[in-house]
Amino acid sequence: MKRIIINGVDFYHQFHAVLEDYDIESPEPKIVKVSVPGRNGDLDMSEALTGTIAYNNRQITVRLGLVGRLEERLEKEQKILQLIAGNRVRLTFSHLEGYFKGRCWVKEIQLDNDSHTTIVLTIDCEPYRYELEKHEISLELSDKVADVQCENLQMPTQPIIITTNKTTIQFQTQSITVQAGEHLLPFLFTGEENVLKISGSGMVSIQYQRGVLCIPFFQTTN
Repeated sequence: MKRIIINGVDFYHQFHAVLEDYDIESPEPKIVKVSVPGRNGDLDMSEALTGTIAYNNRQITVRLGLVGRLEERLEKEQKILQLIAGNRVRLTFSHLEGYFKGRCWVKEIQLDNDSHTTIVLTIDCEPYRYELEKHEISLELSDKVADVQCENLQMPTQPIIITTNKTTIQFQTQSITVQAGEHLLPFLFTGEENVLKISGSGMVSIQYQRGVLCIPFFQTTN
């Protein structure tokens, strides 16, 4: 049985709310066009700022079913409303690895008959579906420069780099030397392969969040 988990609460186990249907829209790219007088067509400036395309939010609609006595269903409805209505949520589907982030509201509550109620939720989500845990690479530095391959997915992401000693980190043409600590450096991982050249001593940990646009990524079966 497919289930939804919102902010860590499994709606089937907690409320016996059955996931009857859902729809996950594909996010649309943010297209920026500039019209130049005297020039045929428009200039596409969508990637001018960062070198990558940005995306609009995606809408997710979830249809839940409650059964049982009316008093029990009304009590469950109230608890669900208190938990999610208007709130920022982290949404997980049991059959899809990863999670969505967005703001949730109750679109409709419909009393279908004496024993069934339908609750329709809408979540205005960020465009990417995130991995459950941040991707992490750790290594101990030596006298030689280490080439660290950082595999990414579709979402451009900025790494957090934690060092235990003075360390020099180069990404593409930019080189930065840092002391021991946690550092959010102006490096942007795009595409699948990103190489950091690291030299120094001690330990270094590279952490970054990965995400994808497509719906079936990491799909599993129950």
